[in-house]
Amino acid sequence: MQHPGIFFASYICMKGKTGIKVLIFLLLILAGGAGAYTFLNSKETKKVGYETQVIRRGTIEETVSSTGTIQAKGSVEVLTQLTGTIEAVYVDFNDRVRQGQLLAELDKSMLLLSLREQEAALRKAKAKVEEAQATYDRNLQLQKRNLISESDLLTSKTNLESAKADLESTQVAYEKARLNLEQYAKILSPINGIVLERNIDKGQTVVANSGSVTRLFTLAENLENLEIYALVDEIDIGKIREGQEVRFTVEAFPDRKFTGKVRQIRKMPTTSNNIVNYTVVIDSKNPNNLLLPGLTATVEFLVNRKENVVVVPNSALKFTPPSDVAAAVRRKQFEERIAHLPPEEKEKLLKEYDEAVKKGTTGRPNTQVGVLGGMPFIPGAGRPPARSSSGGSGGGGALANRNNPGSGTPGASQTEARFEGKPIWILQEDGNVALRYVRTGITDGKFTEVMDGESLQGLQVIVRTKQ
Repeated sequence: MQHPGIFFASYICMKGKTGIKVLIFLLLILAGGAGAYTFLNSKETKKVGYETQVIRRGTIEETVSSTGTIQAKGSVEVLTQLTGTIEAVYVDFNDRVRQGQLLAELDKSMLLLSLREQEAALRKAKAKVEEAQATYDRNLQLQKRNLISESDLLTSKTNLESAKADLESTQVAYEKARLNLEQYAKILSPINGIVLERNIDKGQTVVANSGSVTRLFTLAENLENLEIYALVDEIDIGKIREGQEVRFTVEAFPDRKFTGKVRQIRKMPTTSNNIVNYTVVIDSKNPNNLLLPGLTATVEFLVNRKENVVVVPNSALKFTPPSDVAAAVRRKQFEERIAHLPPEEKEKLLKEYDEAVKKGTTGRPNTQVGVLGGMPFIPGAGRPPARSSSGGSGGGGALANRNNPGSGTPGASQTEARFEGKPIWILQEDGNVALRYVRTGITDGKFTEVMDGESLQGLQVIVRTKQ
């Protein structure tokens, strides 16, 4: 049997040009089939999926966060001025009291004995004054008749003055003992209010003027008005001002938000673990008396608020697509940017662009190729956006003008604004990715304001790659 290759060659020779055409056609089919097989079995053709959010208008607020402790406004601590034993307690927690109302009493036994002792000392001091007065009067008459010396009269006068001084001192001690018994043994309320805290019970000993002062009661005028003592970091204290609106929450009522206003910013700092904080006092109403003193409040100071502005998710500002996708998009934008140039110059700039991407040029001074907004730029393809149109002192602007006299043309200036700000990646309706640059404003931690972003409304901005 004849070999297939010899037969096929004989067939081509017999058919001439027609056989050659058939051979070329068969080779093309085989090459196409091999390419299709390779394409279908290649892992590199797997399409990347993205998660997106619609760019929309909304309200955005810039805030400063802090924590603080809720306290009753106008609270008073009731102390004891005497040392003794509690004989009776007449109020309890949460009781409402009036100014001058009896809260508790000390045992009066020792106080009564002290008063009786001072009464006896007072009578004795009065007797001594009377005796010294009589002696002085008698000596005065005797001295007039020259029966005693001037020195003896002076001595009797001194004794009289000393006795009077002792009487006055004893009188003060007696009044003190009487006040202790009649007034200070009774613990009275200094204000109209409510009992927040009671630290004593019957039979307990309390000590006055000691190192650890005994606090008997804590009273508050009312719980309808509260104050919060919040600690604000030194980085954020410049954003706080008196009268500023405040929102806060407490863990006891996680679904409710309460409001207040800054009343005072205290100048004295506190330092803990090398962190400097300032105390900010906030006034707040207490609707339905829900809030209680001692609760920890999570506070937000409202620094700035803007309504009906274009916003994008913060995750979109941090997102970057796979390197091959990003490179392709940036190269396409660069091609659009230099579309107004002659073909020869475009080809040259594209070659320089590809070399710059390959080398990873970072835009060092005096280089001919730099990076603009994450995308290489080349003098002659339009100035960097941060440079003035006159070239000025900016090296990039002057270089652009020197290399491309037409860089000041409308076509070049229109491209400049497109590369200002931060990059965001848009998923277009055809499934392709596009790159935009935006100028940002205030942020609330989740969304950021986009300045002059009307043209972006309704677009799908990419926030992450699908897993």
